[in-house]
Amino acid sequence: MRRRATAAIPAILAALGLWGAFVGCSGDAATAASTTTTVGGAGGAGSGGATATGGSGGQGGEAPAPDGGPVDAAVDAAAGEAIVRVYDDGDPKADVPVLFHGADGALALATKTGADGKAVGPASGSATVTVALEGAHELVSIFGVVPGDDLFVGSPVALHRKIGVAKIAASQQVAGAHDFVLDLGMKSAVVGALEPPVEIDLPASALLGGKPYAVVAFARDGSGVPTVTAWAEGPALDADGVSAVTLPAWTFDVESFFLRVSNVLPGASFAQARSAPVGPNGLAHFALNPWQVVAPAKLNIFLFAEPKGFGSLTEIVAGASFGDQGADANSSVVKRIKDRPYELDFDLAAHTLPQVEGATVKGAAGQGPTLDFANKGAFAAADGVFVSSSWDAPVGSVRWLAIAPVTAKGGFGLPALPKELASWLPSSAAVGESVVTVVAADYASGYDELRRAHGPGLLTEPFPDGEIELAYSSAFAK
Repeated sequence: MRRRATAAIPAILAALGLWGAFVGCSGDAATAASTTTTVGGAGGAGSGGATATGGSGGQGGEAPAPDGGPVDAAVDAAAGEAIVRVYDDGDPKADVPVLFHGADGALALATKTGADGKAVGPASGSATVTVALEGAHELVSIFGVVPGDDLFVGSPVALHRKIGVAKIAASQQVAGAHDFVLDLGMKSAVVGALEPPVEIDLPASALLGGKPYAVVAFARDGSGVPTVTAWAEGPALDADGVSAVTLPAWTFDVESFFLRVSNVLPGASFAQARSAPVGPNGLAHFALNPWQVVAPAKLNIFLFAEPKGFGSLTEIVAGASFGDQGADANSSVVKRIKDRPYELDFDLAAHTLPQVEGATVKGAAGQGPTLDFANKGAFAAADGVFVSSSWDAPVGSVRWLAIAPVTAKGGFGLPALPKELASWLPSSAAVGESVVTVVAADYASGYDELRRAHGPGLLTEPFPDGEIELAYSSAFAK
């Protein structure tokens, strides 16, 4: 079997933006030239093809419910109504256009969020709510809304704003080191030296839940090969907003982890895997282990090296890509397990969703696109589907993200926009990059929970504490 470690992951994954947005990876720090931030989009709709709103990407701990969340819904909304709350990196966002459509697709109410970031509107039958984020020209729709729903778009907790600075120093120098990689989980940096100490901005996600962040560092030789490693937990911020970290003695001591992947989905062009230890604050540290991509075989063995003694959880990402150069579709799973075994047998088909087949997108000038896929029946156990598309409009480039139940009949089309937003509609029938992603998470049991407790941010929000499993299958719509 021939293996190649590569920073060039299959095109479908790169287009989705999922790996920086929700898995919590620190980018391919081994090939980075400077600091790489890998947290999800701040409020608003995510920038990746099927990524969703807000979120820190793999940050541990339960995300707090929005203020006045589902418990207050009966008080805030009358019978037959639903609530939508819009956040911008933890802050309620006022004056955001919100559209409520009935089950028949007709616009029932166009309103705006109040000072508390909340909008209330009718939700008879299976309604749709769409939020228009004007600064970014992004539309976020939630299908299958029912009376009493209390929904949110954006992150109800601060994740991206700067809260301080990590000041990282080494306790000893490394003779012959060409450079150093510093992986903080939510971001990474490649530096030529650690003297004087290196300063890296800390976002709020670093200390989410009050747990310390960590720095995993390794030195590399002139060929980019890691030679020694060290890690340390970051102390609390001082009065000046500085967290001063001194790395302990460098060591050659790492723990090997063999992932033995079998039963790759039929027709796959590539199998790929990645592994990382999870730090005390729930962030996965991937920098030491770039993607490994292979031509599928009966048994695919991936070898990872993890810093010894670091992390009480191990995050595994494994999947299969389809089409020319793996560019058409992907089915993968993110799984967190306790501790770190020396080797693990992993039946990929048992943990992943089927390949999304027959994904299509149809556009027309003056009206939004409609996405669909052929094999909905194969996803009976899935929690929901994310669709995303983009187009050129008189107002500029517009992006649309929506979540819906997989069982929805017909395609997933952009709801009608009022005349005030007519300039957001496509200028022509041409449609940009469009993606269909079906998801199944063991912490979101069905579309009702996905819609209410996670919403469009499922793929970018903090992971719950402990062991989890999230499977997703994506395809470019054509």
